[in-house]
Amino acid sequence: MKIGFATDTNILKKQNLYENEKTLDVIDIYAEYIESLKNIKSKNELVYYMPEIVVEELLMQKELAFNETYKNFEKKYKENCYGLLGELPKNNIREKLEQEKEEYKDKYKLLNLEYTAELMETLVKEALAKKAPFDKSIEGKKTDAGFKDALIWKTIIFSKDIDDCDEFYFFTSDKAFNEGKEELQEEFKEKHPTTKLNIIYMENDGSHRQNSLNYIIDKHGLYKTDVIELYNENLIKKYFDKISYTPKDIEYYCDDGMQAKLTQILFEEFDEKDFYIDKVEKVGEKFNIYCSFRTLKYNLDIDVEKRRYVIGNARFIVKGKKEKYNYIKSEITKVDFEFGITDLLKGFTIKLGKFATEISKIVKENAFNVESFNISPGIQDAIEKQNKEQNRMIQAISNPLKDIKIPPIVDMLQEKK
Repeated sequence: MKIGFATDTNILKKQNLYENEKTLDVIDIYAEYIESLKNIKSKNELVYYMPEIVVEELLMQKELAFNETYKNFEKKYKENCYGLLGELPKNNIREKLEQEKEEYKDKYKLLNLEYTAELMETLVKEALAKKAPFDKSIEGKKTDAGFKDALIWKTIIFSKDIDDCDEFYFFTSDKAFNEGKEELQEEFKEKHPTTKLNIIYMENDGSHRQNSLNYIIDKHGLYKTDVIELYNENLIKKYFDKISYTPKDIEYYCDDGMQAKLTQILFEEFDEKDFYIDKVEKVGEKFNIYCSFRTLKYNLDIDVEKRRYVIGNARFIVKGKKEKYNYIKSEITKVDFEFGITDLLKGFTIKLGKFATEISKIVKENAFNVESFNISPGIQDAIEKQNKEQNRMIQAISNPLKDIKIPPIVDMLQEKK
């Protein structure tokens, strides 16, 4: 039996688009599970279909987020360029995203849609008639919103690849698809009479990807491999209270020149929304679980009014079966505040000296890797020296008569004479 499935964009939406990571890795869970079924020679064939419009929307979301960050970064760089060497690195996010799209083509079946004049005419008519998925009555009234959803749906409708499937699932968190399910199923049946369609609405609970795959697994009694089990966020959350944060380098929070040392990350207080499972891989008898985290649950050596998110990565190694996995060890592979070099420069515009030289060196060597900038001890010394020099200058400016020695009036008259 051949089972196909596709997902709406909202099923694949990442928790944080601003993180320095790939966009399409959200489908790794599907690619890894499908590969595991092949390894056990399952009698059922599972295929993940991805409408090209979904790919483009995910990449566009990432590009918009990156450009927003880069624009702020560029502004800060220009404000501090007096004490920096070299040019600001060019924005090549579009090139990076195109490379990622090519890399992931082998991981899913891409469905293309031919934008013909006939299709455009049909879409216009259906929009005017408020036909699903254009009908957004969930918003309180019927509207013609939903053009992107309509393109996703038409991609599925006109795909000939789906005819090979005995059963096809479409997962979405958009209620327009759910409310218009009957008429959409009729439209699908006209184009794919031998394929059974299932439109499945998923609540927005943060576990869309895994839940959609588990739905198919439970419905068809498919083998639930260890890889898919370890994408269980409730299970992984139990491991966070086993790890602790011991900084290898000095981690500092900077805000308007204020510095505070990051002393602890409160992993044991993490909620599901504080972390994201990036990837699960099997290595021999063990499993590596890679996670990203973004949280305000941390301690500093002093109180600050404005807190920023701490971001980072962790890896867990486990061994076992199903819900009884044995925890072996874990490691923190990255910790940083959710800003890069631009915020560190804020407040240090007077006589940068050695600090500017060190920063410029890192800029040239690392090409402004904004998301993973750590303060080395050498740079910290430069910062402290700069702060002392800046404070001395401020005091001198605020009290200009303090260091001026006025000679007695007699001495002045004698010198004049």
